[in-house]
Amino acid sequence: MSRTVLMFGVESLLGSHLVADALLSPREPGELVHCGVSSPPLQGARTGPLEAIRHAARHLAPTMSEGVREELLAARLRWVVPGAWEAPVDELWCLSSAALEVLPRSRIGELNLVSQPSVSTEELERQLAGRCGARDIPWRLFRPGLLLGVPSEEGTGWSEGLLPLLSALHTLKHEVEERAPGYFDHHALRVRAPIDAQPSVLPVHHAVKLSRGLASRPDTRGRVLDLVAPVPLPFAELCEHLGLEYGLSLLAVGPHESLAPVDRLFQLRLRDFERHLHVSPPRGSEELYAFAGVEPRALTMEPRAWRSMFRAVRKAQDVAHAERRRRVDTLWFSLRRSTVAVGGDSELTCLSGGMGEPPVVILNALGQGLRYWARLVERLLSKGRRVLLWEPREATRPLLLEDQVKDLEAVLNAEGVSRCHLVGWCTGASVAVEFSLRHPDAVVSSVFLNPSFKCDGGPKELDTDYEETLEPLFRMLDRRPAMVSSVMNSLRTRASAHPPDSTEVLTRMNRDLETEVLAPFRTEASTLDYARQLIDFWAYDVRARAREVRAPVLLLGGELDRVASSAAACEVARRFADGRYLEVHAGTHYCLYDRPALVAEVMERFFEDPRQVDGLSGEVEHVR
Repeated sequence: MSRTVLMFGVESLLGSHLVADALLSPREPGELVHCGVSSPPLQGARTGPLEAIRHAARHLAPTMSEGVREELLAARLRWVVPGAWEAPVDELWCLSSAALEVLPRSRIGELNLVSQPSVSTEELERQLAGRCGARDIPWRLFRPGLLLGVPSEEGTGWSEGLLPLLSALHTLKHEVEERAPGYFDHHALRVRAPIDAQPSVLPVHHAVKLSRGLASRPDTRGRVLDLVAPVPLPFAELCEHLGLEYGLSLLAVGPHESLAPVDRLFQLRLRDFERHLHVSPPRGSEELYAFAGVEPRALTMEPRAWRSMFRAVRKAQDVAHAERRRRVDTLWFSLRRSTVAVGGDSELTCLSGGMGEPPVVILNALGQGLRYWARLVERLLSKGRRVLLWEPREATRPLLLEDQVKDLEAVLNAEGVSRCHLVGWCTGASVAVEFSLRHPDAVVSSVFLNPSFKCDGGPKELDTDYEETLEPLFRMLDRRPAMVSSVMNSLRTRASAHPPDSTEVLTRMNRDLETEVLAPFRTEASTLDYARQLIDFWAYDVRARAREVRAPVLLLGGELDRVASSAAACEVARRFADGRYLEVHAGTHYCLYDRPALVAEVMERFFEDPRQVDGLSGEVEHVR
């Protein structure tokens, strides 16, 4: 006898595993599983619902051959557009509350809804009772605890349940150790939590077993069912397990304990996760397991089993991290190259990648190479953006602001670009402003990363110590070029210096960039050119022209930027007709390299709707 199971929202952690489990172990021989998606996924895609289901199937049936799994998927899985479904459904699963808006008009045997943490259970129960009661559809509402699954080694997929905590831990460890290797050998990572926090952490394959068992019982209809572990996992014990697997000391401390700067950044990244630490574990798990026909001891995780799961997650994270680094390291070789003539016999080497429109055009800081951009460009390309940038050109004289604007004009003409997003780092913001004034119809929007707005006659109190040091030195060099040797050596020493206190690790420069930062001071000639370029840029007052810029502008500053003034960027943002300023907590002048995922997320949201930049990660504060 054939049986139809229809599932919406299958890309979620629980959804993909439920689909995979239904495909691998049908209740009846003729059971077909239909998944609701806006369009059928491509067979060769490395991301999306199909790959999520395949990944889940590998973990649910690790001993089954790949060929058998693929045969089951091909024979029993169908993709449908939810709004177009008209056939009767024996069992409908809605893996997100949004799926309630597109319920099939046909007969539905029963409906199982999995709640999301952000949606009120009372509201969902009210909606279910109303919608299902009017059509006489039996229903269940499942409330998962903190689910744990092994993510894809491709670095895409789920970010639910316990995975945000593990992702934040993995990312922070790499970020800190890129600046100060061995930091965690001498410093514990502390996280504030209620002393009695006991989150209900449940491996996703256990949640599948529970939910499938509960859904098979008619007497569970019309109930709210908590998918919880048989025994809560004390948060302090969880921290101990994670510390062993991630190679650091992770300590749960009381709400009033002091935190080091690294700890505070970690706490910010756990903003959405923290609410799980303040929720009491649901009671009545004995009844739940009895209904599901599962012996609680069968799903009780011993310390060794927890560590095995965490080790599998960390391994997948390590593989994904290494793969992303490989893509970044080979990025420039994968981009298209073209030569653009600029000013007489000079040429630029333009690099481009991606196919999206309008393109994102990168405006680099004075005297800097392209390495700073590699991680961010890779993220933008992975999001389907077309990106244009160019290598610094050799010149026999300092390249002034006017030269930079003409370079941008030449590149856009050569690439046939009529409209674009401009993204300028540091002094690149001034180039973007001047180009926008000359070509207002060509600029869709502008993003200024750690912009430098120091200018002649500007407010000195907004200058950074770095800017206050450079100005007298560079003006002296302009008058007395013979001093270049001593000035160059002084600036090289200053640029490569580290803060003396290891607790200030977040203000340190990434070790990858140490050589890059010294590039302007590579030779006496480059030092002198750099000094004269900056003097020319200081003569350009963005404040006086900002009001004339028509396109939306986003300025992204860093709380710990010691090079360009975040206070000045915030002040200038108010002068744009359509400007807003965001600040990255614990961000340095090199946020685009240190925090590429965050910067790309901010940029993407701004590109899609400049008015909607709220609701971002806790690492970003919307100042204006």
